[in-house]
Amino acid sequence: MKHFVSPTTFASRRRLSYPRRYFPHMQFKISSFVTPRAPCARHRTRAMTTHVSLPPTCARHACSRSRSSRSAVASRASASANRAERVATPNDAQVDANDRVRAFLSKPGRHASFEATKIASKRVVERMNERALRAYMSLPASAYSTLDGERVERTSDDTFRVELTGFNFLGMTIAPRLKAKVVVRGDGSGCEVRVDAMELRGSGVVEHASDAFEIVSVNNVTWRDVSEEELTEDERERLSRERCEFKEITSETSVRVYLIVPGWFPFTVKSTERTGRFVVNQVVGQVVPRFLNQLATDYAVWATGDDSREASSNGMFDVDVETADT
Repeated sequence: MKHFVSPTTFASRRRLSYPRRYFPHMQFKISSFVTPRAPCARHRTRAMTTHVSLPPTCARHACSRSRSSRSAVASRASASANRAERVATPNDAQVDANDRVRAFLSKPGRHASFEATKIASKRVVERMNERALRAYMSLPASAYSTLDGERVERTSDDTFRVELTGFNFLGMTIAPRLKAKVVVRGDGSGCEVRVDAMELRGSGVVEHASDAFEIVSVNNVTWRDVSEEELTEDERERLSRERCEFKEITSETSVRVYLIVPGWFPFTVKSTERTGRFVVNQVVGQVVPRFLNQLATDYAVWATGDDSREASSNGMFDVDVETADT
């Protein structure tokens, strides 16, 4: 059986003279070694089953501490399980996007990827004698306005074709055409706009490069009430004059692009990703604020009782991208 040396004896042999305040945990360990106790039943059982030697000073309160630690871990695990249960299971669109990405990444070639995210909000006024924002956000996709009569075209009740203006990417002019599907949440909290496919238009090389690109893009649109404490002075003054409330619409957009870099391409994968990240950030940064402005304008028209659902303006998807050094 091995013999244990107490920390005090060890410190004296090593001529250590550190103040005790630097080692507050040593107070407990010293007491457990100085006051030897018989091994508890749990440790005796473990020694019999694993054939290991027992320490001569198995403190019972140390065993209790282990049980309390296990209880804490179990409690955290239970809380994590409860949070996992509250997370919605992936819908068909998410599963389809994951399948598309896996299939794309299985293709041979030099793979590059880049992404961009943008979160923006827009406040709107909800008047007492007009339609509520919750009712607007609960509209079915078939009742949606295209918002941009020039660049957005409805292809079905919940699917739209979106065309971006051409911009420069790695010396080529490309004009993406996106197929977007809208899923409205049943609780009236908003909707999700997800890109299902992308087709590239542009020069002759670009026209044949659509198979070398894959995109996963999600725009999560939500809304909330704005408390009076959050209002600006102008908004408070308007609140005192009119019978209204302030709401806030938020767009959280995430775009990730996957690309197979051709062998003849003069750029490395890293430089391609750096340029792609720069370009996508500019596109998302320009489109998302315009989208919110158009959405706020469309709600203001609809709230008055106008059900025409005509596009309120054009130019929402006109992008002006600066060139980046590769």
